[in-house]
Amino acid sequence: MQRQIDDARQEMKILARQQAKELLGNPDRETAIDEMYREMLDELADRIEKTKFSVYQPAIDNTDTAGWVFDGHGGAREAVVHKGTAKE
Repeated sequence: MQRQIDDARQEMKILARQQAKELLGNPDRETAIDEMYREMLDELADRIEKTKFSVYQPAIDNTDTAGWVFDGHGGAREAVVHKGTAKE
């Protein structure tokens, strides 16, 4: 899954470069170009966050489990899942 995150980040870099080139060639279409690339970059950012969440979110069941929980800000914290409830 880390590979998926790395690939999406690389795609974001490529899109940013393409956006800059398009803006240089079409300065009169700046608003439309910005909106189009913003949507694509937002989709990639969402994909990264969802992938991170799936990596760090432990399965919650009725047993005690130690694991990592994605905190929504690019990090993770250690957590103990106890009978269906995540506790630090």
